[in-house]
Amino acid sequence: MYFSELTIQWWAKPAGHDGIKLAPSKNQCYVTLGDPYESFVYDAKKNKKDKEKEKKLVVGGLKKLFHTLVHIACKGADGKTTKQGALNAIGVNFFKAPKKGEPDKIFRAEDFFQLPEDKDNLVKLKYYDPWNTKNEETSKLIAETHGKCAAWVKFFIDVLKVNRIHQKENAKVVSHPKYEKKKKKYKVRLLINKWDFIDQHTLDQDWPYTNIKKQFANRKEVWKPPHKWKFEDVKDEKGVPGQSNPDPQCIFNNHGLAKVNDKIYDPSYGNKYNSLNDFEESAIAGYMIIMVLRKFPESAVGIDINGNGKEDVIKIIDVALIKKNPTGNQLSKVETKTY
Repeated sequence: MYFSELTIQWWAKPAGHDGIKLAPSKNQCYVTLGDPYESFVYDAKKNKKDKEKEKKLVVGGLKKLFHTLVHIACKGADGKTTKQGALNAIGVNFFKAPKKGEPDKIFRAEDFFQLPEDKDNLVKLKYYDPWNTKNEETSKLIAETHGKCAAWVKFFIDVLKVNRIHQKENAKVVSHPKYEKKKKKYKVRLLINKWDFIDQHTLDQDWPYTNIKKQFANRKEVWKPPHKWKFEDVKDEKGVPGQSNPDPQCIFNNHGLAKVNDKIYDPSYGNKYNSLNDFEESAIAGYMIIMVLRKFPESAVGIDINGNGKEDVIKIIDVALIKKNPTGNQLSKVETKTY
């Protein structure tokens, strides 16, 4: 429950007086469905063994009750009396409502109250904006206003903990197993929607689509959007909107998801799914490996990649080999966590 302005009338009762009426105070007031699922405050006098015992009891406990977590949890669940009702109501802030088509914007609580008349210009919490964010914790997401999928999963789960909604094994990190060929193993990247499969120039039968940059001077360039290639069979289109980012990063080694009851939640993009299979079929456009090829013939793709005016053989080049997402769940590598 949330009270935007709770008035408290103060009185003083000095000796010999019936009471003196003082000025009232007005404050926000938050009421949770139960004690927040919070980690203990350790007593410095207790011995190490007791501390370790307490730590085991609160695996997944909140590290800190940030104002933003409490505000979203209580305001979102205002008027709800059950955990399921609170979960459904809070989810409106994170997940796409059919009529709106995108999740509500999520702000830091301190910004929301400091600038009450300027809500259009509040600093939003964003997913992968900037594209090279390193933030993977709730605290970092709130402090710096941007984060990776791990940060958004933990943030969503921490919001639920405020109303004591929590379960073990509430997070999944999904990825594709490594691709092996001729005793070499290649990391498989996930291509999150949307990608346009335009043409095929097949260099490997398992990966029929080919994208090439002139040269990956720095391997991290492959992650940097917008994804512009010297040659492309597969084009990166404007993707599925993420939290306060209309076109976030869309090439990943893995992706983090939350699990509540029997549903899968993707707070980064504001989607929820019936199962991991449902996520894989709905969200993944294809898969990619980066392969170093030696003696690459430009005739294979019909363009002058090295720009020397000739159709010749390049001694060494990094090539992105791509395939569409085939039928059946390809994300068989699943790491289960408790946050």
